[in-house]
Amino acid sequence: MKQTLKLNKLKTADIEKWAGAANEPGTYHLYIVACGYEDRACHWTRKHFDGLATQKNSEWLVLGIEDFNAVLSRKANEDFYESKGLKVSKYLIGQYAEVQKEIASTVGRIVAQAAQAKSRVEIHVDYSCMPRQWYCNFPVILEQCVRQEDAIYFWYSLGDYCKHAEYPTAGVSDFNLFGGTPSLGQRSRTHILGLGFDRIRSHSICSVVDPQNLFCFYAKPGQQNHSERIKHEHGDIFRQASYECELPIEDFCLSFSKLRSIAKDFRMRGDVIILPDGPKPLVLASALIPCSLSESGIVSFLISRGKPFGYIPVDVEAAGPIYGFQFSGQRL
Repeated sequence: MKQTLKLNKLKTADIEKWAGAANEPGTYHLYIVACGYEDRACHWTRKHFDGLATQKNSEWLVLGIEDFNAVLSRKANEDFYESKGLKVSKYLIGQYAEVQKEIASTVGRIVAQAAQAKSRVEIHVDYSCMPRQWYCNFPVILEQCVRQEDAIYFWYSLGDYCKHAEYPTAGVSDFNLFGGTPSLGQRSRTHILGLGFDRIRSHSICSVVDPQNLFCFYAKPGQQNHSERIKHEHGDIFRQASYECELPIEDFCLSFSKLRSIAKDFRMRGDVIILPDGPKPLVLASALIPCSLSESGIVSFLISRGKPFGYIPVDVEAAGPIYGFQFSGQRL
């Protein structure tokens, strides 16, 4: 099924400004958060839960990630959520269809209740520690479930990746078509590849797709030596690339707009294949590009992480601001 996305009223969201007005009456709230093995999985909730306790019509949907459920901060995170009276619904990463079904059901029920009360709805997703197979689908699902007067927020807590001298590779498993429709003709191709700290993974992707015309993008998060490390880790890929672009991790709207323009420009030369990787805001922005365009020949793939033997998860701590964006639904 073709996924379509409008992202109406898309704009940057200020977490402090939102939190200051979050308890205004007349709004139904749903908070969708993750319980994984990273320390920062609870960062957003720890920071804002107590301030939201007085909300009258609010629910929390805690998605527990069962992969690596006995390592690092996983148990402490689950204990935290349960200490706040929140149930953890447990899923394997590969159960994304079940996750989507629970979200659609919960959101549909809340929207119906709000409509009866003549109230608006706010949906908040903290995707800082979610698998990409989950969070990349959420904008399409949520946009179709909520109304035009409702608001959808996505929040990302910046993590401290730079302190890990050797970032463990997650490898490469399957290439799964996520968005867009391939063209039927044999044409030249441009591959738009996101880069993070997983050097082995990025090289594996390039060896599989064998790009003819390579465009690389990577994040500029404001952390010291981040860009220099990206350049060092991927020197061979940068030498192979015809183009490169540094994008602001704090501004999803700008990154999405730039990547969308790049994809449309290269579409005039041939097919465009988008391979999202790197930090989650750029993975999300790049994966959604084909869903926001009606033309064929621009596609994005979600590449499953192989989790090779000996893979050691990294306990990423929150380090810095919480970045966000918001948009409205499609329903009348």
